[in-house]
Amino acid sequence: MNITTPAGRNAEQLLLLAAHMARDLPGNHQVLDDELMQQVLAGERRLTRTQFNALVASPLTLCRLRFLESRRLAANAAESGTDSHARQHHGWQGSQGLLLAAAGSGTDCSLHSDDGLWALHALTTGRTTRLLLQLRRPEDEGDHPGLRFEPDMQVAVLDGAGGTLLCGALDADGELEAVWERPQDLRSHLALHGGGWTVQPA
Repeated sequence: MNITTPAGRNAEQLLLLAAHMARDLPGNHQVLDDELMQQVLAGERRLTRTQFNALVASPLTLCRLRFLESRRLAANAAESGTDSHARQHHGWQGSQGLLLAAAGSGTDCSLHSDDGLWALHALTTGRTTRLLLQLRRPEDEGDHPGLRFEPDMQVAVLDGAGGTLLCGALDADGELEAVWERPQDLRSHLALHGGGWTVQPA
């Protein structure tokens, strides 16, 4: 990599930033709340020097900022009519959840999206851990008019940094399952990658 050129320096900075966000620092936690970061991303506020230094020193907060920016861009695309997935799934653009809502112990945990549509489980049997995504299918579809379940509906589950955790077609029961092969358990992985997760059309 030629770091003497602007492109080389930018690439080096991106690599350093990615490495920093992947660090597992003692006491690492989100130091800025979502509302403040959303206002900054929208150009409505500016960070103080103290807030900026705290952001740079917190890998988890940087990951969360990147997640919020990706979600903001997706929302803007949907509003401008360029999101074909939203039209395909009758207006549903995605669902978000937070690690803070996780329940369970050890490597096993269960998370629920903020809108109540989805549950994400990490289930361990012996030495194998599997991820299971479940769509809560209300008997009355009017409970969730924005999402209509269809056979072979394609969805993706992303972590807070935009990495893919699951991707595929829901089965007849509204479920998607795969073996978890990451080095950390799900809870630890999400803590290192933005502290949140998203289900979106694929």
